[in-house]
Amino acid sequence: MIVWNHLTNRSCDLTDDEALQWDLSCTAWTIVKPSISRSTINPSDYKLENVVPESLNLFWNNNLAFTRSVMIARALASSLHQFEISNIIWTQSVNNSYMMAVIEWCKAFGSNNEEVHWKRVFGENSPYMSDLLSELDLSHDEYEQYWKKMTDARSKRIAHSNLDGEKVIELPELDTAIFMARSTHRILNLLLPHLSKVKGELFTLNPICFDVWKDNFENSLGETISPAIATAKGPDYPS
Repeated sequence: MIVWNHLTNRSCDLTDDEALQWDLSCTAWTIVKPSISRSTINPSDYKLENVVPESLNLFWNNNLAFTRSVMIARALASSLHQFEISNIIWTQSVNNSYMMAVIEWCKAFGSNNEEVHWKRVFGENSPYMSDLLSELDLSHDEYEQYWKKMTDARSKRIAHSNLDGEKVIELPELDTAIFMARSTHRILNLLLPHLSKVKGELFTLNPICFDVWKDNFENSLGETISPAIATAKGPDYPS
């Protein structure tokens, strides 16, 4: 199995087990999927001298924020279903987390006027979106359709609706948003070494590995939310 280092452009042919270990090591080594060629991202195509590191950091934090909110909402909803709990307080908590996810996503990808919108961070003519869609294997039209669903949810369902908490709000699927954050992490991992050279100071990405961070956060939610909701259910619930 072939693994590729996106920083040095080196590749190695390893056993399946070795390749998997390298891929999960949170280093620059990743498995080259048969259907996906090596990354076409070229840091020199970005005008990094115009990128403000503080704005880039805020943009990335928005990616983490909407990912966290989706995961919290899903963990809550799953535990409520497991313990057969249905009341306005918990349902509203699920809705609030889902709504916050959409709001945070729209800050980074919605209106161009947002302070941390990607066009303001990277520049309107930046290859960021093309690189992102390539990483996601999404066409521009498919992204535009998703963008419209998310921005409509923000402006119509969330901003101008009275949510009574009686049922979970209906929103676009949010896996695409999480995949966008994951691919953005990969792009930033490629760009930051070059940004550090341009700016003359070291910039690092937190977390180092998106997938490990996501798994750890999911585990933390499971350890926190389920016991809390079980307590709310009461002592008669079977363990």
